[in-house]
Amino acid sequence: MNNNKNGGAVIWADMDGALAFSTVASNGGAGASYQSPANIMGAYQRLRISPDGKVQIGRGLTSASPHYANYKLAVDGKLVAQSVYVMSATDWADFVFEPTYRLMPLPELERYLQLNKHLPTIPSAGEVQANGIDVGTMQARLLQQLEELTLRVIELDKQNQRLQAEITALAAKK
Repeated sequence: MNNNKNGGAVIWADMDGALAFSTVASNGGAGASYQSPANIMGAYQRLRISPDGKVQIGRGLTSASPHYANYKLAVDGKLVAQSVYVMSATDWADFVFEPTYRLMPLPELERYLQLNKHLPTIPSAGEVQANGIDVGTMQARLLQQLEELTLRVIELDKQNQRLQAEITALAAKK
């Protein structure tokens, strides 16, 4: 095992599941190269811990992978957890309840939806496919949409109550 605190490590596997472990000493940069163990033909990396502290899990990851290179943890495949906490500086959506907040008028929202095929503040399917999403930011944006819908429902309920009162008053006059 490499005890160099600036080193990295890789767990290799072949198609039959044979595993090997290799380490590398480095000056801490991201440019360390890991050589496939000679005893494993067609080996691919299963787990990489880079000298700069980045962890990559899965077959298709390399330090040159554009979607994974800038992250401390990258997983090529599905990820499951019992709980995930996203610590983010993203503004939470409570601003929707401020008296100065203006809901987009429904006719304007309808035009936006017809033109863009997605809600305001929510990325399009193409954007998500190309760039992925930041889970913390998306949660805040979805909450904003939910809070806006809640305000619209409250307003519709008030309008419904006024109309019911008018109907009751008209019926009493008969």
